[in-house]
Amino acid sequence: KVAAHKNRSSKRSGYAYEAKTLEGNVLFSGGASSGRKTQQLAIQDALGEAILKSMQLGYNKILIISNNKRLVQLCNQGKEPSWTEQNFVADLNQLQQQGLTTHYFL
Repeated sequence: KVAAHKNRSSKRSGYAYEAKTLEGNVLFSGGASSGRKTQQLAIQDALGEAILKSMQLGYNKILIISNNKRLVQLCNQGKEPSWTEQNFVADLNQLQQQGLTTHYFL
């Protein structure tokens, strides 16, 4: 699971992620406040960190559940990436060429 939230008054964003096995055991979790980044950039950071940790643990097939519709559409190649998302998409494509299989759900 990957989620992000932006506080409207302080303009600060934060994100959290968690990975579980099919049996429900938590493999890892994390989160951070990301200053004045947009919510979209915060969730990209969370997803990138979660994918890299999953790959370090030896997983090459990952299901990702997110509360961010734009992220799901972007990662499923349903939307054209903006200039701030192009590096993120390029990194995902590179990981997929290395054998990573991902499925994104809302």
